[in-house]
This record gives sequence, structure tokens and C-alpha cells, in this order.
Amino acid sequence: GGGGGGGVANKIDMTPMINSLKEGAAANKKTISDSYAADRNLLAQQLLHTPSNSELAAYLEIPEEKIEQALLCANSILSLDNESDEERSLHETIACYENVSQDEKLLLNDLLNSLNPLEKDIINARYYEDLTQSETARKLGITQVMVSRYESKSLAKMREFMYM
Repeated sequence: GGGGGGGVANKIDMTPMINSLKEGAAANKKTISDSYAADRNLLAQQLLHTPSNSELAAYLEIPEEKIEQALLCANSILSLDNESDEERSLHETIACYENVSQDEKLLLNDLLNSLNPLEKDIINARYYEDLTQSETARKLGITQVMVSRYESKSLAKMREFMYM
């Protein structure tokens, strides 16, 4: 490249990407998500860890939602019937982005507190960390079969507690 070196070493000129975002560049989503990936890599070099979406948004001085939208748009369209991993179909792995009321959050907290520590760890790993049963088993040092059984038992216990 050519040139204009005398600038700030730790800040990249993000003006072109920010301008394209402001102009509603949804049609150019691949370029935007590729640009985010490049920016994430550059920021990772500075932070010495992979930056979160919120860290990247702060660095780029744009709302975090813009990054999340671009990353969602960049993903391929998949059938809900496809196996997304060795244990779950895709429709079992899609997160719910609907607003959760304060009452529902309190109820969920009470339901989680009705579980023993292992059950709670399994539910947290499976539903909050989005780990597969095998990944959960490795993390907790138990078998995948145990994760499956405890998960079923825990969900049943939570349902029972919910309808008491």
C-alpha cells in the first residue's frame, strides 16, 4: 500500500464501514461481517483476547445490535431439520430473543434454585452456555448419558415446581 502513515497506531480508520452502516448496507452484509471479523482480529491483538461483541461495538463506536445484526445476516440459511451438532436439530438450538418479563425472570430464577448444584450446572451449560450434551459432560467430568438423564430430570423438576 501507499502511504499516509503519520496517524494513530492503535485506531483504525473505520469511517468507510461506519458510513456504509449508516447508509443501510444490508445488501452488502458479507462485506460488513468480513470487516467486523477483520476489526475483531485487530482488536484481539491489542486486547490479547478475542473481543466480545460489546467490546467490538465500543471500539467501533456503534451500537452492539448493529454487529449482532450483521453477524446474523452473514450466516447461511439452513433447514430447521438439519442436525446442527451430534445431538440436536437446528430448531432445538435457536435462541429466543423475545423480551422476557421481570416476572418470568424471577420465576426462572426460582426454578433454577429448586435444583441441586449438579442439575443447575447442567441446565446452565446446556441453556445459558449453549453447550451440547457431550461438551457439558466434558466440562463437568461426567458422561453424556448422565447429562441427558440429569437434564430430563431437571426439566421435569422445574416444570413440576412451576405448576405447584
